[in-house]
Amino acid sequence: MLSKLVKSSKLYLTLAALTVLTACSSSGLEEVDFDNLTKEEREAKLLSLNELEENGKVGFMAVLSGQRFSVDFNYHYKHEDFSLEFTGPMGMQYAKVDVMSDGETLLKVRSEEFFGNNPRELLKREFGFDVPVADLRKIMLGMPEGEKIYDGKGYVTSCNFDDEYIVRYKQYKTFRGGYTLPTDIEISTAFSKIRIKVNNVVRIN
Repeated sequence: MLSKLVKSSKLYLTLAALTVLTACSSSGLEEVDFDNLTKEEREAKLLSLNELEENGKVGFMAVLSGQRFSVDFNYHYKHEDFSLEFTGPMGMQYAKVDVMSDGETLLKVRSEEFFGNNPRELLKREFGFDVPVADLRKIMLGMPEGEKIYDGKGYVTSCNFDDEYIVRYKQYKTFRGGYTLPTDIEISTAFSKIRIKVNNVVRIN
C-alpha cells in the first residue's frame, strides 16, 4: 500500500513539474536579466511585448480644488490597442477608456458612452481629471517620452514631457520572464496628480 502511495506521489509531482514547464515554455517569453541589458536592449524587449495586463490602485487629486479619490484599475495593452478601467467595490465599473492604435477613443462612464480622437481631452472633459492617456503605453513600461533622469542601473526615475506633465517612478519590480516594470508611478499635470500602484501583472507576453 505504501509503495503505491509513493509511486502515486512521484507520478503526481512529475505531472505537476511537466505542467509548469509547459506553461513556461508556452508563454513565449525569453528569460532575461534586465539589470545586465543596456538601456536600448531593455527598450527593445519592452516594445516587443504583444500584451501586458496589470491591475492595482490609482489615486486622483485635482490640483485646483483639492478633490481626491482612489479606485481600483485594470490596464490592458494588446496589439497596439489598450484599455484603462476604473472599478470600485465588488468590481463595479466606474469608467473605462478604450484607445485604438489610430487614436480613436471610447470612454464609458457608468451607462453613458463618449467618443473622440483625443483621449486626454475626452477624459478631462467628461471625467474631470487630466491624464495623458495616449502616452500610457510607454509610461506603464517605464520608458516615457521626454527629458529623462536615470538611476544608477539605467532605469528612469523622472521625466518631463514638454512641460505638459512630469512622470516620477518610485519603485520597480521584476516579473515573469525577468521583465522589470514600474510599480509605483506618479504623474503630475497642471490640473491633476495621479498615483498608480501596480499590485499584479496578470499577463505579459
